[in-house]
Amino acid sequence: MGERSLYVSIIVILVICFLVIGFIGFFWYPTGFKLVVSKTITVTDSLNRIVSFEALPTRIVVASDTGGVTIIETLYMFKSAVNKVVAMDSWGIANNPLINILDPSLNSKVLFQKTPTVEEILKLQPDLVITRSYMASSLGKQLESAGVKLIYLDLETPEAFFKSVHLLGEILGEVDRAVEIVNYMKSIVYGVSSKVSGIQNKLRVLFVWYTVKALRVPASGFIQNLLIELAGGISLSSNVSGIGFPKVSPEQIVAWNPDIIFVTTYSDNPTPSSAVKSILGDYKLSMVKAVREGKVY
Repeated sequence: MGERSLYVSIIVILVICFLVIGFIGFFWYPTGFKLVVSKTITVTDSLNRIVSFEALPTRIVVASDTGGVTIIETLYMFKSAVNKVVAMDSWGIANNPLINILDPSLNSKVLFQKTPTVEEILKLQPDLVITRSYMASSLGKQLESAGVKLIYLDLETPEAFFKSVHLLGEILGEVDRAVEIVNYMKSIVYGVSSKVSGIQNKLRVLFVWYTVKALRVPASGFIQNLLIELAGGISLSSNVSGIGFPKVSPEQIVAWNPDIIFVTTYSDNPTPSSAVKSILGDYKLSMVKAVREGKVY
């Protein structure tokens, strides 16, 4: 048998084998049989924990006390998240007009009035719980001990935010959308930074969270400080120690003597506008430059 004849014989045998296998498979496999290839999704969260999923999560619980609102605002940049989130913290959510527009079914979801217990979360049968990094030593530790699939997010710097968005894109199955969001945010952040990089006399700025009980400022490492610096200012609370928003006294604000004060209330009672009026009318702050010049916003 010549070499050419040998090649032809091998090809004929292979074709016959494939036909026989296909014929047997057609009658042997049940109707509608589909070969499913499982693809494990592996991500690294903001605490460098490696977390794997056999399938995309469909029952997501957001539990992070007052930090939950920033997780939801980030999650809801993805179209599929609205139908996958089953429970979340109520703080900053219930009266949030944007969230209510994005999620018409918000009222049908579980809204935690305070940090939920592990038992309350387990009753919801989540296949993923998302919380902020600073919850690791409290709620996070308890959830990990209970074997709950958990992701920690850090949203306090642009780079950490970009990483978290990519992570969410992976677990929601919207990788392209994550790239789109990050590219858009980078164009804004770096665009502003380049425009203010040459400022010589930087303004001294204080970001204040006003409540009826206390004045609070963002601690070191929180994004409010970084945003002020990216915009060309000096954030007066950038070296404040603690977690979250520590209380500050009027005397401390007088000592800082900011050129500008930005005020938020994170609520509608009191409103930010009423908080501005209160600060402008507070005799204890009357010597502060921003108050004297009416630069409280």
